[in-house]
Amino acid sequence: MTEITLNELGLVLLVGATGAGKTSLAERLFTPYESVSLDACRALVSGDAEDQSATRDASDVAERIVEARLRRRLLTVVDATNVRHEDRQRWIAVAEKTHSLVTAIVLDPGISFCHKHARKREGARYSPRTIEQHHALLARDKRKLGKAFGIRSAFWLSSPEEIESATVVRRRSFNDLRDVCGPFDVIGDIHGMTDELEALLTKLGWGFAWTGEGEERAVTLRHPDDRKLVFVGDAVDRGPRSLDALRIMRSAVESGVGYAVASNHDARVSRWLRGHAVSEGGGIETTQAEFDGLSEKFRVSMGEFIDALPAHYVFDGGNLVVAHAGLEETMILGASKAMREFAVYGPKTPLDSEGKSERVDWAKDYRGKASIVYGHVACDEAVWFGNTICIDTAAVYGRELTALRWPEKELVAVAASRAYAELDKPLLSRKDNRGFLELSHADVTGKKYIETSLARRITVEADQMGAAMETLSRFTIDPRLLVYLPPTMSPVESSTIAGFLEHPQQAFDYYRAAGQENVVVETKHMGSRAHILVCRDPAAARARFHTDDAHIGHIWTRNGNPFFKDENRRAVLERIALSAGPLFDDLKTDWLLLDAEIMPWNTKAASLIRDQYAPTGKAAQIGTGLVAEALSRFSQREVADVDDLLSRFHDRHGNAEAFDKVWRGYSWETPTIDDLRIAPFHVLASEGRVHSHERHSTHMRWIDMIVGKDAIMAKTDFAEVPLSDPKAMEAVIDKWLHDTRRGAEGIVVKPHSFTVVQGRDMIQPALKVRGLDYLRIIYGVDYSLEENLVRLRDRATRSKRARAIKEHALGVEALDRLVRGEPLRRVHECVAAIIGLESDPSDPRL
Repeated sequence: MTEITLNELGLVLLVGATGAGKTSLAERLFTPYESVSLDACRALVSGDAEDQSATRDASDVAERIVEARLRRRLLTVVDATNVRHEDRQRWIAVAEKTHSLVTAIVLDPGISFCHKHARKREGARYSPRTIEQHHALLARDKRKLGKAFGIRSAFWLSSPEEIESATVVRRRSFNDLRDVCGPFDVIGDIHGMTDELEALLTKLGWGFAWTGEGEERAVTLRHPDDRKLVFVGDAVDRGPRSLDALRIMRSAVESGVGYAVASNHDARVSRWLRGHAVSEGGGIETTQAEFDGLSEKFRVSMGEFIDALPAHYVFDGGNLVVAHAGLEETMILGASKAMREFAVYGPKTPLDSEGKSERVDWAKDYRGKASIVYGHVACDEAVWFGNTICIDTAAVYGRELTALRWPEKELVAVAASRAYAELDKPLLSRKDNRGFLELSHADVTGKKYIETSLARRITVEADQMGAAMETLSRFTIDPRLLVYLPPTMSPVESSTIAGFLEHPQQAFDYYRAAGQENVVVETKHMGSRAHILVCRDPAAARARFHTDDAHIGHIWTRNGNPFFKDENRRAVLERIALSAGPLFDDLKTDWLLLDAEIMPWNTKAASLIRDQYAPTGKAAQIGTGLVAEALSRFSQREVADVDDLLSRFHDRHGNAEAFDKVWRGYSWETPTIDDLRIAPFHVLASEGRVHSHERHSTHMRWIDMIVGKDAIMAKTDFAEVPLSDPKAMEAVIDKWLHDTRRGAEGIVVKPHSFTVVQGRDMIQPALKVRGLDYLRIIYGVDYSLEENLVRLRDRATRSKRARAIKEHALGVEALDRLVRGEPLRRVHECVAAIIGLESDPSDPRL
């Protein structure tokens, strides 16, 4: 039996003449999705698997499939003859592009076997000459099935029996440790500074003990919490104890308590230890001095240990990648010379006319989901840049030796006792943390598939994202602060109760059907929806949101537009911050994101009132009044019976007066900030926490800590209502009728918590129930006439509710990413998607 060992993330080439049994072997050893058959692709493009004129097109299709699978790190098998070296090069080039290992399985059962099976399979199309050509080509190019030609390993099956008994063993690549979740302590570049390394290990809670002398000198490591060490490399050169640094690194790896990746300084020492000539400089002379007098066996053994280190590791379900000099997203879990060069030495510009090149800041273009921790480039401070962090904090230049604790993302450092090298160029600086702000056109354009914790994958079309880009680039606030947008809110189903289009009973029925036992009923303020990001002070705003002015936050509309001019924004935020002091302390945060209504309505809707509502109300009153007056005079003449018509126009005149009264009740002059009223109703997020699963009663308790201290902060009335208590629901309905008749907009009915997921589905986060008179503003002066209600009850709420669920999930996802410290582009992806979804046409009255 022949056992074939495969890297489960690589490319497999089946090689053999027609009739050798490649397809049968593929069907037996691999799943249908893993095998890409050139015959099947010929059938796809031409309708005939044997049509050789379609080979070029079929190869193009197969290449696209193979490349797509390899980029996804899926084992992929190419089922084709592949007997010519030139044919194999096509697939090898794809493997190189995707940083994948190539394995060849060569089937060579003998020419008579191939003739027999081809004759049986192909019938009239059987071509003996083709089989003979394939055998000749395989023999000719046999020597090109090796590493020198891009094939990592080749397995020969030289008889029908070997082919029939062959089995496959799949193994993970050495760097694929996605099942290892830590916790980890990732150590930055040591450069022989083992005194500092020991101090750092102690600070991290590690215990270590040295034993023996000379070549027998060894160290044992342990951690009471079973943490794992990960070394980003460059253990050697410049400092006084490079050999001990190597011993610590080797002990961690060989005892199973740690891992280490290959690095440029260590690799150079490895080559020297194994007898190769190496370049001078860079502090290697200090390391070489420590190996003087040690045996050749010891030197070779240490060199072999260093040489066997992988270029990078992937941990924690793919969330953490460690490489000495960094890594491009497409290289993660890959295996290629280009990948290793990048991970060990870092990318550089081409040589200039003087033979010099510069390091390329690859992290600027990194857009991957995995966090990449690296060293190599000495920096002045370890700072998250995008989703990358450099933890080489220039210890060898007299600064600090740094470790990153994962998954805590906590940085731990010790100061260097002295410098062992002089800087010849400025340290890399990420202090302004611009990486958080790195946005490109591609980040918020094109079709998006956004994974969310609440609604799984949400698809946003390219034209929707295009509309979002237009809004983001022209109208919205500073993107550093636009971290959230709310979902649209659906109304209740149309009521069947006479005279009503909306009624609280429909909200109760919806949530009861959704399995809720209790709901929360809140007053719906007639104002403008606003989101308030407020920090304790400008320093907190700069530290957390990277602002460069003296503002302490921002206030924006539900579309992302600024709510106030700068001067008023500053004054309003300062008053909110002062009121929110107790809540800052209670939540142990320096910033809060609040969902609120700001009143009066005309604060943001002045033009709407001036251009639409005021003229409509006035015209309706005048028009219906004149008609009613004329009908009244006509009735007095008793020429005809117009009483019904007169009554109807009296009703319509009453509707017009009600319309005018409603909008006026929501509007008042605001010459100063003191005339505003701000009513928060959600605490969306604070440092380290998204409050999307808290009960609404908790949100209201927090809000109570803000309101009451300043006249502009208004309270939002709410009540928890059991859906099994008819009296409690009746009381809500009575209050709703009472308040809306006196000018209130209505109520919002919500489940007990901000977010409720039932099985795989999320229920509506809120339903609005608007009052009789308020709906005149939405549907028109005379909407309440029965003939109009009959028509209006047929409302398309389903699409509105589907959008509300998607937008709610995207909003919470944006907050989750913000709180996790992910790059702005990841937050903005969700925010832009909400704007994009809102760009689709819908009934604006819902």
